[in-house]
Amino acid sequence: MTEVKLGAGTVRRIEESYEPNFDAKMFFPDWAPEVAQQHRGWLLPNHYDEPSGSLKLSVHSWLLTVGGKRILIDTCVGNHKSRPHRPKWHLMETKYLERLKEAGSSPTRSTW
Repeated sequence: MTEVKLGAGTVRRIEESYEPNFDAKMFFPDWAPEVAQQHRGWLLPNHYDEPSGSLKLSVHSWLLTVGGKRILIDTCVGNHKSRPHRPKWHLMETKYLERLKEAGSSPTRSTW
């Protein structure tokens, strides 16, 4: 988990997923595989999945703690949701809430 101190505050990155979810040609209309080949050294394996042609992008939140308060920035995609148009997110199950709790926040359904 990434943690950064900003003055009196602390910001923690809470990862939901980091996997090849985005078709490079759909995400970047001008995507050129030959240009990607020139950048293999830094693209592979952490940012591009060559066999699927998909970009690996992080979906995550930021948990800001300052002055005794916790502020969650971006609640991500979420588990158990119907998304038939995005098969990898359809009814997905991640450890996001466990990671959020490990970072010091434990939401309950009554506070969502």
